[in-house]
Formats: sequence, structure tokens, C-alpha cells
Amino acid sequence: MHCSFFTFRQHNKNNGEISAAFSQNSSNQNSSSDQDSQKSSTISSSTTQQSSYSYSSDTSLSSSTTEASSSETSTTNNITAVKNVLQSGFKIAPILYNGEDVNKAMNEGKAPQNTVHDGFILGYLKDDSTARMSSMGGAYDQPYEISEGILTIGDFQFNYSENGNSITFDTYEKSNSDGSTITWQLSDYSGAKDSVDSASVQN
Repeated sequence: MHCSFFTFRQHNKNNGEISAAFSQNSSNQNSSSDQDSQKSSTISSSTTQQSSYSYSSDTSLSSSTTEASSSETSTTNNITAVKNVLQSGFKIAPILYNGEDVNKAMNEGKAPQNTVHDGFILGYLKDDSTARMSSMGGAYDQPYEISEGILTIGDFQFNYSENGNSITFDTYEKSNSDGSTITWQLSDYSGAKDSVDSASVQN
């Protein structure tokens, strides 16, 4: 839209100069005083068009900058909100095995008996890029990243949404090498930090 506006203004300016030049030639045939009057009119017209273009351009840039700033602020606020939720601790646990309740699947022999035990993870955010996590008695660091609508921790990727003052995490479905699928759930867990830091093995 801005490019079309710019072209339109330049086109009018050129037409104005051509028209002025035409009038100037006609004036030359009549008298020098008419020529001076026509030059004054041309300068006045050209100055007015440039002033109008500059004002319109500046207004458009200001509006665009405001919209971009508002979007960046919203993204920053959401990222901060996610960090606040996970700062003190979180847990990641399997809830479905091939679309079926994981405990039911284990009881019926459809899922390995250690699915929940081995898959249960506790963690907390150590700094702006590292999460401290533990599973099966061992603690370790994992990189994490929070972008607009997506939280990535190690091999897990959870979509999230902000609604008022709350953050909601979607489940994450992950396929295994044996063809099975496990659905994972992320939730806050305030006691995670103590559990992770007291794990028997610290890597």
C-alpha cells in the first residue's frame, strides 16, 4: 500500500512539472513577466507536494512501528509468563500410550511396564537457556527455548497459549523407534527443584 502511494505522488509531481513546463513555454511566447509568474507558481506547487508526501510517509512509519512494538511486547510478556510458571519446577510425564491411558495399557500388557517410571521427568529452569532435569535417579542439564507459542525442552516441544493471567500447555505426541506413540503432558510441580538437586547422580 505504501509503495502505491509513493508512486502516485511521484507521478503527480512529474505531471505537475510537465504541465508547468508547458505553461512556461506558452508564457515565453507572450511576455517575460508572465514567465516569472509561472515559475513562481511551479515552485509553490512542487514544495506543497513534497511536504504532503513527507507527512504521509512519516505517519505510516509511525503506525507500523507502533504495531510492531505492541507485538514484540506481547511476545515478551508471554515468554516471561511461561518462565514464571516453570521457574520453581515442572514435571513431564506420559499419559497416553498409542492413544490409550498409559496405566491401563501397562495393566493390560499393551505397554512396557516401566513406561511411566522411566518416562517420568522432573525439572526446573536453571537460567535463561538451561533446564536442570532428572529421571531414574540421575540429574542433568537440558537446553530449552521459549518462543511465541512454543516451548522446547530437550526432545520435547509443547505448544502453549496465554489466556488472561494463565498459561495452558498442550500435550506433545512423540513416536518411538518401535512404532509406538506416547503422549506427554507438562505441568508445574513446585517440589521439583529439591528432588532434582538431591538426585543420587548429578551429571
